[in-house]
Amino acid sequence: MLSEESFQTLNNGSLRIHHLRVQDTGYYLCWAENLVQRTYAQIRLEVQVPPSIDQIERYYSGTVGQSIKLSCQANGIPIPTITWHGVYNVSGTASIDSFGNLYISQLE
Repeated sequence: MLSEESFQTLNNGSLRIHHLRVQDTGYYLCWAENLVQRTYAQIRLEVQVPPSIDQIERYYSGTVGQSIKLSCQANGIPIPTITWHGVYNVSGTASIDSFGNLYISQLE
């Protein structure tokens, strides 16, 4: 059953959810009935969460000739894509893995 504090059925039959939470993700049933028949429709709600970047290391240092990995981890729904911009003064080969980490090999 839906909590009256978070959910409100409006006069037009719409369902209003106050202060949407991730836990509100799921299926909801809309029922309609009259003297002839009763019917329903199933509605899927997916609550999305804006991306946020976890606390990350803000300073790295590397040694010439070695490789380095710069990490960036983000959370959100759907899962955010991580890209790197403004990579300046990179000498060596740079690549990004599927987790969003930036690898620079053979620093010069």
